Amino acid sequence: MDDHTIDDKPPRYAIESDDEDEANPMQPSQPSVPHEVTLVGNIPTGRCLVVASADPGIFWAKGAELGEQAGAVSVNGKEVGLVFNPSWTKANVIISEAIWVLPVSAMHPYAQFTIDNLKPTSVALLDQYSVPNLITSDPVPATDAPIRTLSTHSTSTHTPPNLVNTTSASFLSILTISKILSTLVLLPNPNTLKPAPPTMQPRSIIPTMEWSSTATNEAQQMMFQAISEPIDHPWQRKESVTTTVRRSEIGEGGMYI
Repeated sequence: MDDHTIDDKPPRYAIESDDEDEANPMQPSQPSVPHEVTLVGNIPTGRCLVVASADPGIFWAKGAELGEQAGAVSVNGKEVGLVFNPSWTKANVIISEAIWVLPVSAMHPYAQFTIDNLKPTSVALLDQYSVPNLITSDPVPATDAPIRTLSTHSTSTHTPPNLVNTTSASFLSILTISKILSTLVLLPNPNTLKPAPPTMQPRSIIPTMEWSSTATNEAQQMMFQAISEPIDHPWQRKESVTTTVRRSEIGEGGMYI
């Protein structure tokens, strides 16, 4: 039998494919769309600044008695940073990404705009870290996980190779380059955190994670000590955050916390 199949070359389709079958086809990249960041409200500048983000920010705001919303930092027309001037501190307070979650592409423009326009003398940030994803030589149970910090001017307890990939990282990197004293306070979260969405996404104002009153008060003290703003205002947990609709310089609605 004259069978040449063993010596024949394999058919083309067995060793080649077109670009539609490639894992990373060579297609032209989509041009990045610039994000429009605006500030609404008569916000005093040159003060200390507190930026409390995501679940920690929402939860802390529930018991911080921040008062009526004074302004907002908006991205593409969406209120991302809710600005407050509580009576018990001279610092500007921003509850960030409580209603809208930013994609990675909008984090830096939002943070840069906020710093450029409010011109803070020092900044305290509140965010969270994932306990299961923490890389450490001394692991601890999630129930015993400590509050960790990152600072521009002192030894930090949230050490490499651990990364912060939220908007707080954009703030801290800009503040470091600007040589503005700043500290990021990180509450422990026993869950794996979701990555940033590809586009701006709405979120519920009800936090998906809560912390004890002891931990929240400790985080609050750490924030205001970091900006040398002593306060005598203990955090007390409340059951709800009310949203009041009003037409004013803030826009179509406002928040009272």
